[in-house]
Amino acid sequence: MSISKPPVPKVVLTGGPCSGKSKGLAMLVRKLGEMGYTVMLVPEVASDLFGRGVKLSEVLRDSRTWAEFQRIILKAQFNSEKVSKQLIDIHPGDRKVIICDRGAMDGMAYVDPDLFKKIAAKAGIPSISQVRDRYHGVIHLVTAAIGAEEFYNLNNPSRHETIEEAAELDGRTLAAWTGHEHLFIVGNRDNGTKVLFRKKMTNLLSAVCKILGIPVPIEIEKKYLLSLDATPPFGSVAFDITQTYLNRLSLDIERRVRRRVPVDHNSTEGTLYFYTEKELVDKNSRKERYEDEKMISEDAYLNLLIEKDPVLTDVIKRRFCFPWENQYFQLDIISEPLPVALLEIELTDKRRIPSLPPFLPILREVTEDKRFSNHGIASGICPGYK
Repeated sequence: MSISKPPVPKVVLTGGPCSGKSKGLAMLVRKLGEMGYTVMLVPEVASDLFGRGVKLSEVLRDSRTWAEFQRIILKAQFNSEKVSKQLIDIHPGDRKVIICDRGAMDGMAYVDPDLFKKIAAKAGIPSISQVRDRYHGVIHLVTAAIGAEEFYNLNNPSRHETIEEAAELDGRTLAAWTGHEHLFIVGNRDNGTKVLFRKKMTNLLSAVCKILGIPVPIEIEKKYLLSLDATPPFGSVAFDITQTYLNRLSLDIERRVRRRVPVDHNSTEGTLYFYTEKELVDKNSRKERYEDEKMISEDAYLNLLIEKDPVLTDVIKRRFCFPWENQYFQLDIISEPLPVALLEIELTDKRRIPSLPPFLPILREVTEDKRFSNHGIASGICPGYK
């Protein structure tokens, strides 16, 4: 008797306006990919429709038109999720996840709950719970309008809400999903203390890891220098990475682009591109680094390469990602600008002493030695094995 495989987990990333959702999606694709997951993204249906020329003023002209528009969105959401599942089911491997940029219940934030029940029924779903429970987990990112007001902005052309309206919409969206068995709220404050955006992204990743049932990484990293004969363990997920530093727009902002190619592919299929800005700012008389990363297209990547910093050399490496005793490791075998092997660890428990893989030839820890940072290597100050 054949044993059927468990269904591919389907996770919703939702939240209020200006909550970090777009950056969070880019981070999840990168991080989960390094953990060996195939990630299938379901794009936000409403934004797609508005991008095709649908005018908000037209669908808002009366309640009947607005209700019909919500029904169309709901049906389109179901269809998009169905196609995504079909695509990921034919992909080899067992570590897969579908991540939805908003889900079916988001529509209830814009209509009366009783009307939404009727809309769902017309779409073939007889109850709200059936709409909500089609997902394995839901993560709600709280808008910057609640707890991080100074970072609320209108950079997104589809964003028109004021801070007050954004906070209200955030509440309605959260209310729509309330009742899901695995609902996680990722806010801008922790016990009344404001959290950095980087910490917010770490909390998001932790929530996804909990939903998937895998070890939760935290913000503690260690770095070790290895001898060049280091061999990754069987089953490691490998990527070829080219990291290029760009001209700075200001002294405090470091800019870079990365090209990441899966090693197990015979072509450039699966290649991803990332743009990152790291800013050093003064915060209560101390320096703090903010990191802003997003996925970009190949064309955007090639255009940004024109802005390459001529002083810094590209860092070219093969990265092997693997778990070991509930910790995540990244083994970087750097080929240019100089040969060096580095091991990075993301700990899963602050109190735990790192358990280092005994099969790797570790020479010493270099966590605090900035010469072994990517920037240090690109700038030529890394001593290598001297």
